[in-house]
Amino acid sequence: MGVVAIKNERNGRMWLGLAHNPEATLKRHRFELSLGSSWHKELQSDWNEFGAEAFSFEILDTMKPDPLKDKAEELKELETLWREKLAAELQNEYK
Repeated sequence: MGVVAIKNERNGRMWLGLAHNPEATLKRHRFELSLGSSWHKELQSDWNEFGAEAFSFEILDTMKPDPLKDKAEELKELETLWREKLAAELQNEYK
């Protein structure tokens, strides 16, 4: 599980997300965007405008779940750390 990012390299906008399977999550997003069927309308609009080559897909961080902790809570903590680290880049975040 981990934190993933999709970044529009042309305008600097970024989507930050949590994933139980980061590789599969990014693959799914790329596939949906390429089909024009992403649930994320702003991201899809920019994909349509700028094209696939304008976007980067990255696994920012991964972690093994602690069996004694809540997985969702652990992911939220990891997300908080990355939001703090990327605060400047996330000012124009895809919501």
